[in-house]
Amino acid sequence: MANQYLTVDTEMPNYNGLAREALIPKIGIPIVPTLMVIVVPAILMLFLMPILGGKAWAIMIFALPFLAFIYVTTKDDSKAMTVYMYMGLWFLRRRNYFLFGKTNTILATKYGRQVNDYVQFFDEINGKTKGYYQPKYAEEN
Repeated sequence: MANQYLTVDTEMPNYNGLAREALIPKIGIPIVPTLMVIVVPAILMLFLMPILGGKAWAIMIFALPFLAFIYVTTKDDSKAMTVYMYMGLWFLRRRNYFLFGKTNTILATKYGRQVNDYVQFFDEINGKTKGYYQPKYAEEN
């Protein structure tokens, strides 16, 4: 009887290949962060070209330190820029951080973000609902 399970290493050589970052050949830096670092100053340069003339090309020099940072950061790990992106995102999303010693504490809270949360509390007070938790044995008695 043949083996019914696949061996990923031998039968699927491109397994998890789509999860890899696309890199610029011979340099080895991710394409998306590199394009963001190059395109944003280029657009700014194009808008300032009528005002500054040829001096607007100097704006592209500001991209060089960022490109060096991307190169050094992603030398060993191509997903390092994704980690930095998530760290920055969570830094910007934190709320009331001063209440927790200025740390990045994540609270498991949900209530108050949607109107349905408040409606549920008022319905419970008025007796229209009995709440979320309904044990099965309570209905049988």
